[in-house]
Amino acid sequence: MDELKLYLTKTEYLRRNILQIKAFVGNDAVSRCERFIKEDDRLLSLGASFLIKKYVGDVYVDKFGKPRADGVFFNVSHSRDIVGIAVGARHDVGLDIEKDVPDADFPVNVCISPGEAAALDKAGFLPLFVSKESLSKAEGRGLVGDIMQIPALPFDGEVIYLGKKYFRHTVKYDGYFISVSAENEDFTIKTEELFDVGQKNL
Repeated sequence: MDELKLYLTKTEYLRRNILQIKAFVGNDAVSRCERFIKEDDRLLSLGASFLIKKYVGDVYVDKFGKPRADGVFFNVSHSRDIVGIAVGARHDVGLDIEKDVPDADFPVNVCISPGEAAALDKAGFLPLFVSKESLSKAEGRGLVGDIMQIPALPFDGEVIYLGKKYFRHTVKYDGYFISVSAENEDFTIKTEELFDVGQKNL
């Protein structure tokens, strides 16, 4: 069984350490994050660059627009005030994070298949949505085409998607739903949350 590392950080941490983090990620990443109008969006972009550089290193973008690296698989997601990266050595991985908020405004009718309706009534929309998105990101193309055709169930365990075997685990963590999917092999998740680090840790 594989072990995936899940690193999480929050915008308040990024704000407290912003000068060190900007120096660490470099001018190109800082310029990309400065394109966003809202401060929280700039911080989340900066946080994604920070986590990628710290835990992955150099990256390139494949033909589907998915960032990749040699010798390691990873995926990044963020929601509201949290940003995370899932990292593994053996298989493609997908990560999705969503804040637990009321379901009223979500596009249930275009995302949830009739077969998933009972789970929607029991669990709510967001666990199903993050499960779909993490799986679609592990596959490599993200939420394209008919989202209903991306299986949301089971939340935990083996799932077949587009003829390939994946494993997925979906959890509630500190007010967020987090789903991680990986191709071919089941996995455990080791989670680490970053609060404060000095320059020596960067």
